[in-house]
Amino acid sequence: MARLASTPGVHGALAAVRFPWLHRTWPWLAATLVKSRVRAELTSINTVSDVQRKVAELLALLERETTAGFTISGMEHLEKGVPHLFISNHRDIVLDSALLNWALHRAGHATSRTAVGDNLVSTAWVGDLMRLNKSFVVARSVMSPKAAFKSFSVTSGFIRQSLAEGHSVWIAQRQGRAKDADDRTDPAVLKMLTIAWRNDIESTGGWLEKVRLVPISISYELDPCDGLKAHELATIAAAGNYQKKPDEDLVSIGRGITGYKGRVHLHVGERVCGDFADVEALGLSLDQAIHAGMQIYPVNLRAAVQCGLEVKPLPELPPALEDVDHEIDARIANSPDSEKPWIWRQYANVWRNARAAQTMSGGSSNAASCSLSSRM
Repeated sequence: MARLASTPGVHGALAAVRFPWLHRTWPWLAATLVKSRVRAELTSINTVSDVQRKVAELLALLERETTAGFTISGMEHLEKGVPHLFISNHRDIVLDSALLNWALHRAGHATSRTAVGDNLVSTAWVGDLMRLNKSFVVARSVMSPKAAFKSFSVTSGFIRQSLAEGHSVWIAQRQGRAKDADDRTDPAVLKMLTIAWRNDIESTGGWLEKVRLVPISISYELDPCDGLKAHELATIAAAGNYQKKPDEDLVSIGRGITGYKGRVHLHVGERVCGDFADVEALGLSLDQAIHAGMQIYPVNLRAAVQCGLEVKPLPELPPALEDVDHEIDARIANSPDSEKPWIWRQYANVWRNARAAQTMSGGSSNAASCSLSSRM
């Protein structure tokens, strides 16, 4: 906390959230105001719970200032007082897990410990802030198979210990965000998760019984980073590779937090049970559950039409919002021609996956789920 209170990067980041207009106009003044406030509030922050209460205040501010409303469904699927292993689609570096924790907090559940990639803690103050907010680091830059297995074993062991001690855990379904919004579970993530149980449990069904696996679907009507993602995708398509800039993750974090998102919806799926032939089969079931829980917005329909996807029969959609239409039109107009299709494709993929899953399951996930009585 002492390091964070004296770090200019923290002052600038908080100023962008608390005083967005002032930060855009006079960033030095906004940062100075935040610096004074952080030092004043430092005396009231003594525990991780104190930190999370401050984070909850920031999230309430973000909902008012950067969204057209944050809605939650499926919270009744969670048992009170027991830990869960949450796996979600990954659209935003920080907000995916932060919004889940805020939803848990509002519903009277304990917040979860959050898995973050080691690329995000290379900046010291970001690492400090994430650890204070119940994050733990998953190594993504390990090269050799032996070192990777050792690192993943430590991570899996920590997750097992967390669950055993009554702490829920959140992890994304893949390493890195789905830049094209085509949400797919990486079987390697599931293999990593099961390592710590490999000597005790022989089947995926037995593992699922232990961890209480719950799929999470988070839907942003607008992605503040859609242009950044489109640029990366277009560059890879043209050149075959993309070299990330040193501060690019921080830029994405800032834009994701402060950018306009339209409506945001978080759906908590039913706990996954049953046996699966392998982690690949489990991953496909998770994909189905996550896709079925996605909220489709009018912008996704527009994108589907732009990309030539089948849009009939039309589902019941929320009403279009004028500011969302203006925002997506402005983003498209201000993007290079080579990147425009990649922006539309992100929103169209949400349509394609959600419609396929909802049609297949009649509007709900077909992942094997536990009855309440079987969970007790």
